Amino acid sequence: IKELKLRIQKKLSSQLKVTLRNKRFRLLHHNIVTPTGVIQGALQMLSTLLDNFYDSSLSLGTNQKSYFVSKKEMDQLKEQIDETMGWIHESTGQLIKMGQNLSALFSDSTMSLKKIHLSLSYFLYDCVAQHQPKQLDCYIDPALPEVTLDLDKNMMGTVLFEILDNAVLHNDNRRSSVHIKAYIKDHEVVISFQDNGRGIDLVDHENIFKEFWSVYEDIHHTRGQGMGLWICKKYITAHGGSIWVEDSQPEKGTTLCISLPL
Repeated sequence: IKELKLRIQKKLSSQLKVTLRNKRFRLLHHNIVTPTGVIQGALQMLSTLLDNFYDSSLSLGTNQKSYFVSKKEMDQLKEQIDETMGWIHESTGQLIKMGQNLSALFSDSTMSLKKIHLSLSYFLYDCVAQHQPKQLDCYIDPALPEVTLDLDKNMMGTVLFEILDNAVLHNDNRRSSVHIKAYIKDHEVVISFQDNGRGIDLVDHENIFKEFWSVYEDIHHTRGQGMGLWICKKYITAHGGSIWVEDSQPEKGTTLCISLPL
């Protein structure tokens, strides 16, 4: 029995490191590919505008030459990113060495926040535009409080990406949806995310923020890695905020809330 336990522990340890590696690579790939896609789209729009200003029978103008050079370089960059990420996913190397304390990677002492002033509405609309999955219909309440927050945009962008991504991963509907609202309470802004997913049992409302919870408790139920919401909690806590499940029932969706100081 002791030997069997050791084998199970060793297998779980290996699975944990693989899932953490995959989660980080997926976020890294998304954070790199999204801005390159935006740039490619902007270049395509620029091409259309330039076509209206230049006669095709004339020699290329300076702006057109700059466009073609930029587009060529951007296309090559995206190909290199896709090839590199594909190779990384196929490799058997491990991101974290055996025995490394994962919590230390996200401790308050090791996280350096680069805060900037952002209006709540700009932050939400901008993050949704960048991180909204294709399978998700996202609705933002137009009556958002007119407040400004001090945020690390990259960290909080990762938080929103994870929340929106989970709304798709843990959803059996043909189309996933999230309704985003916000209100002021006790010198904080509370942002709620209501989805139409599978929902969560009451006893697990706290568990979903634990490290590797989905691997241990929910391994047959989800494609998730069990790290996302744990990292989200670390990032939000570093901002002096909180994250919790406001309401959730199996097959009736989940309302997740985060609070941030004003």
